[in-house]
Amino acid sequence: MASGGRQRDSVAGTRFKQSDLSTAIESINRENTFASAAVLTRLDPGIFVKDIGQIGIPLSKAQAKRMAAKSHQAPYGKGSKTIVGTSVRNTWELNPDQFEIRAPNWHNYLDHMLDIVAKNLNISSPISAELYKMLLYGKGAMFKAHTDTEKIPGMFGTLVISLPSPHTGGDVIATHCGRSHTLRTSRFDMACAFWFSDVSHEVLPVTSGYRWVLTYNLAIDPSAEIPTAKGYTEHQDLRRALQSWSQEVSNGLREPSPLYSVFDHKYTEASTSYEGLKPADLAIVKSIRDLCAELNFDLFLATIERQKRGSRAYDDYYDGRYNRFHDDGDDYDNDFDDDFDDDFDDDLEDEDKSGYHNLEDIFEVTHKLKYVFDLNGNKLAAAMPFDEDKILQEDAFEDEPDKEDYGGYIGNYGPQVTHRCRLSALVIIPRKGTVSFLTGYSHGYLNDYSEALLGYFLINCTKSPGRKEPVAQLRELLEAAGRQRWFQKSLVGDNLQYLLEFSILSPEPGLLDFVLSHINHPPPTDFFTWIKDEYNTSSISIDDFKKMFKYAFRHQPTVRHQYAALSAIKRDAAIPDELRNIIHEAVDDCLKWCRTKKLNDCEGSALFKISKRYRDFDYFKTAVIPVVEARSGSTAFILDFLATCYISMERHQAHRDDTRSIYERIARLAIENLELASLTALRTYRGIIGCVHPSTFEGPDLELVSHALILEFISDLIALGLEEHQDLLAQKICDHAGRVEVEEFLTLWIPLLKELLGQLEGSLPVPRWTQVYQGLLQAFLRNCVGVMPAKPTYSRQGVRCSCGDCAELNRFLVDPARGVEHFKIAERRRVHLENELSSARVDCANKVTRFGIPHTLVVVKTTKQHTAAVKDWRERFRNAKAQLQGFNQEMLRLVLEDQFDEIISMKGLKRRRPARRNTRIAGGSSRSNNSNAPPRLATTTPHPTAGTKRKHIETIDLTGND
Repeated sequence: MASGGRQRDSVAGTRFKQSDLSTAIESINRENTFASAAVLTRLDPGIFVKDIGQIGIPLSKAQAKRMAAKSHQAPYGKGSKTIVGTSVRNTWELNPDQFEIRAPNWHNYLDHMLDIVAKNLNISSPISAELYKMLLYGKGAMFKAHTDTEKIPGMFGTLVISLPSPHTGGDVIATHCGRSHTLRTSRFDMACAFWFSDVSHEVLPVTSGYRWVLTYNLAIDPSAEIPTAKGYTEHQDLRRALQSWSQEVSNGLREPSPLYSVFDHKYTEASTSYEGLKPADLAIVKSIRDLCAELNFDLFLATIERQKRGSRAYDDYYDGRYNRFHDDGDDYDNDFDDDFDDDFDDDLEDEDKSGYHNLEDIFEVTHKLKYVFDLNGNKLAAAMPFDEDKILQEDAFEDEPDKEDYGGYIGNYGPQVTHRCRLSALVIIPRKGTVSFLTGYSHGYLNDYSEALLGYFLINCTKSPGRKEPVAQLRELLEAAGRQRWFQKSLVGDNLQYLLEFSILSPEPGLLDFVLSHINHPPPTDFFTWIKDEYNTSSISIDDFKKMFKYAFRHQPTVRHQYAALSAIKRDAAIPDELRNIIHEAVDDCLKWCRTKKLNDCEGSALFKISKRYRDFDYFKTAVIPVVEARSGSTAFILDFLATCYISMERHQAHRDDTRSIYERIARLAIENLELASLTALRTYRGIIGCVHPSTFEGPDLELVSHALILEFISDLIALGLEEHQDLLAQKICDHAGRVEVEEFLTLWIPLLKELLGQLEGSLPVPRWTQVYQGLLQAFLRNCVGVMPAKPTYSRQGVRCSCGDCAELNRFLVDPARGVEHFKIAERRRVHLENELSSARVDCANKVTRFGIPHTLVVVKTTKQHTAAVKDWRERFRNAKAQLQGFNQEMLRLVLEDQFDEIISMKGLKRRRPARRNTRIAGGSSRSNNSNAPPRLATTTPHPTAGTKRKHIETIDLTGND
C-alpha cells in the first residue's frame, strides 16, 4: 500500500511528455539477436532432382541450367494475393516433391544447425525444421525487402542453408527496429543464416555464378508463446507515462485527444486486426492493452496517411530501396533470405519503388487517418484529419512514398507531383475523448460505419458490466448522436436488441429511460420473446415488462409485425392475468393504429387473427368490424381481411352465420369502393411488351395488390354463391376497364384473366364473366396497342413564333401540297427558324445551301416521326399478340363468345384512318383527340427521310450578309 502511495505521489508531480511514452514503448523491445549466420563444414546433402538425377557439389553451370529448366518462377505474397513479378522477386524454386536429400547423416547435420539457431536466437523450447523449398538465384536474381508469413503452426523464423556453388553478390540484409545486419553467403563454401519471422530481410542481386540454397520453416510447440524479435514485458516507465497522461486529462490540464505509435509493419485493410499483427507489433499491443484497460484508455488500429503535393525537382529520382540498407560492421558470415509466400510489405502498391520523382517546391502537406479499426478489425471511422505532432515517433514519414500521382505540365506551370505515404499505427486515447474522436467528423462516413460504431460501444459495456466508464461512453454517444440520422441507421440487426437488453438489465440508474428517449426504431420480434423469457425467470419486473412491451409494440411498423409481437408473448395456452391485460391493451392500440395508418395486404389477415385469437367474438363484431368497414376503400387490406375471414368460416362452425353476414357486408363495401385505376401490382415498371411507358395517371397514389389476391376474392364469391356480389364486381370492372394503365394490364389484369379461366372451367359461358373478359381485353388492345397510325399528308404543325419569317414558315408547314421550301435570308434569321423547328419538333429536315448571298435554308418535310410511330406500334402489336396467345385458347373462345375472332386477330387495330389536316400555327397540340389513341410508350429519334421536291417560292433577304 505504501509503495503504491509513493508511486502515485511520484506520478502526481510529473508532467506528461510524449517522448516519455515513446521511450517506454520502445523499451518493450527485446535486445536478443534477431538474425545471425554461421559457417558450416562441407557436407554433400546428396541432392537428387527428378528427371535430372544426382546433383554434384560444387554446383556446375550445366547442372544449374538443367535445374532452372525444371524450376518455376518463385512468387511472393502481397496482402491476400500471391503474385509472380520479377521486379520484386526474381528467383527459381523447386518444391520438396521435386527433389530428395539422400545424405544418410543429413538429419544429424540439420540438428547441429538447430542448436546454433537456438543458441543465437535465445530459444529455449525444442525447435523443429520443415523443408520448404530449394532456390536458385542466377545473375541479377534478387528479392526485395519483406517479412515472412506463418506457414506452419508455431512458426517463428526461417533457416537458409547455402550449398556449395561459387557466386558473388546475393547478400542478405536483415533489418529490425533501425538495426541492420548483412549476412554474406558468397564468402564461404557452405553456411547457414537464420532470423525471426518479423525481421525484414532482402536478398541483393547476384552479380555472378549461382546462389543455391535450401530453406526451412522453423517452429516450436504452437501452444507455447511464439518467440519474436521484439518481446514484451510491462515496464514501470510505461505505466508511469500512462498514469501521468491520465491524471492530466482528469485534472483538465490536457485535452483527451489521441496519440499515435507507428508500427514496424504496414497492413492492408483485410489484415488490420489484433490477430493479424506481425509478432513485433503484436508484442507492443499486448504490453499496452492491459494497462490501458486499467487506466481508462482505449486502443484502436489505424492507417495514417500523409499527402505531399509540390512541383517536380529536376535532379535525380529516388535512389531506390537497395541503398537504404548498409553494412553496420556486423559481418555475419552468410545468409540468404527466402521464402516464397513471404508477405512483401502489404501496403506497397507498386512493385518497383525506384522511379518516384523528388519534390522541389512543396505546395501542400495534409495528414489524415484513412481508416480507424477496433482491435477485432471492424472499421469504425474513415477520412479523419489528425495532427502529425501527435505521432510519438519523430520523422515517421521519412520512407519513400507508397504512391505517386504525376500531373504533368499544366499550361506554363511545370509538372506537379503528389506523394502519398501510408503507415499503420496504434491509436491510444483517454476514454473521455473516444466518443468525440470517433464521431467528430463527416457524417457521410458515419453512415458507412454507424452499425459497427454502436456495436463497439455495446460490446465494451457487456464485456465490463461492473465498470461505469463504458456505460458513460454509451450515454455520451446517445446524447451526442441519438437523434441524428446516421445513428438511427446503426439501429439495425442485433444492435437495437442488444442495446435494449443491456439497458433493462443494467444496474445503472435511469439508463433504460435514457435509451428509450433517444431511439425510435422498431425492435425485432426476438426482443418480445426475450422480455417474456426474462419476465418468466423473474429477471425483470412486471412494470419493466409493461414499459418495454408498450414501447416496442408501439414502434412496430405494421399490423403484421404487431401480430408477430403478440404471438411471441402468448406462446403458452395459459398466461397470467397481468400479461393478459397488457395484451388486451395492445389489441386496442392496434385498432387505433388501423384507423389512421395506410394499410396494405397482409395487414388484413393480421388484424383478423389478432382480434380472433386475443379477444372474443363480441369484441370482433363491435370493435373490429366498424374499423374494417371504415377502411373499405383500402382494397388490398380489405381483400386480405376477407380471404382470412373466408378461411375461418370454412374451418370453424362457431359463429358461422354471423361471420358470413359480416363477410357479405364488407365484400359489398369493398366492391362499391373499388377503383381499378388505383390498383397496381408493381411500384415501378419497365415495359413487358417491349417499350418504356411512363404513366400519365394523375389520380391518387397507386395501391399495391396482387392478382392472386383478387383471384382469391372472386373464387370465394363463387364458392359462397354470392351472385349479386359477382354481378356488381363484373359491372365495376367493365365500367373502369378503360381507365387501366398499360403497366397494370400487363402485371395485374392479364395474369388475373389467365388464371381466372381455370376457376371458371366447366361453368362457361357465364354472361357476367363474358362481359368482363370482353371489356378488359378490348380496353387492353385499345390502351396498350391502339390503332395503327395513318399515313400522313404533307400538312405539318406550325411553330409557336409569330414573326414574319415564322409566319411564312408556317404557311409552308400547314400546306398539304408542298414538301420543300427555300428561305434565302441572313444567318441570324436562318438560325431563328432552325431553332423554332427544333423546339416544335416538326417532322421535317433542314439544311443550309451555301450558294449565293445570303445563303439558303432548305426545309424538307419528312415522315420520320410517322415511321417511328409505326415501328413502335408494330412492336406493341407483336407483344400484345403474344399476351393473347398465352391464354388457353379453347377456354378463351368459350368466354369471349362472338368477339373471340375479332379480339385474337386484332383486325380493328390494323385499320388505317385518314390523316386529319393539322392547321395549328402557334401553341396547341397536333395529336388527335381520339380517345382510342393509346398512350405513347416510347419516344425515339428516327433517321430523317428525304421529302418530295416541289416547286418553291424564294424569300429574298436584302438586309444582311453571310
